[in-house]
Amino acid sequence: MRTIMFLVVFLFLTLLIAQVDAILYKSYLFVELKRITRLEPGTNLWFVYLFLCIGFLFSIWIGIKEKLDRIRKRS
Repeated sequence: MRTIMFLVVFLFLTLLIAQVDAILYKSYLFVELKRITRLEPGTNLWFVYLFLCIGFLFSIWIGIKEKLDRIRKRS
């Protein structure tokens, strides 16, 4: 459940940022979504994707750890 919420929050914030960019630059939403998710040399977007992957893996790890703790408490 935590992983799903992590992805929902990430997608919501990505859409919100793209919408704000579309308004500021008088562009289309899909153009701004492509610009946000495109990896170009020199943009340092790999930092964003690196922390996204770390957060995603951490949420999966915490979810598995909680499920294992519940199983141990039942035994």
